[in-house]
Amino acid sequence: MQTEIVSYAGWQKNLRFFNDHVELIVTLEVGPRIISYRRHQGENILKQYQKQLGKSGEPEWCIRGGHRLWTAPEDFSITYHIDNEPVDFSQSQEGEVLLTSYQKNPVQLRKEISLTLDNSSHVSLRHTIINEDQKSLTLAPWALTVMAPG
Repeated sequence: MQTEIVSYAGWQKNLRFFNDHVELIVTLEVGPRIISYRRHQGENILKQYQKQLGKSGEPEWCIRGGHRLWTAPEDFSITYHIDNEPVDFSQSQEGEVLLTSYQKNPVQLRKEISLTLDNSSHVSLRHTIINEDQKSLTLAPWALTVMAPG
């Protein structure tokens, strides 16, 4: 399993996470979102909204496509927070990649997606939401994947 920073779909900073079988592309300028999952030379199985790719800074939430970490129960002000800020990432010695984003309004949440890729096409994901706000919240991680047609 290897990683590298690549340009993709108009964004200059994306994490390419790959092995001999598959590759994933994760946005680091917005999100985090797994915006592509494909076999080498194959088609991306995740839906992408072409008009929203490569952009950031919109005043409203954008679907963009791919896989994203949300909050449940659905609450428009929390679930649909605008995720247009850079994403932190780190990689452990064992190969696990940790993606971290911070939601500041209306509550302070830290969202983490952990990815591990074995020696096949199998990807393991772990989703974590940490309340960093002063007020108590009742919520759960809600992982949503938008698949390409077909």
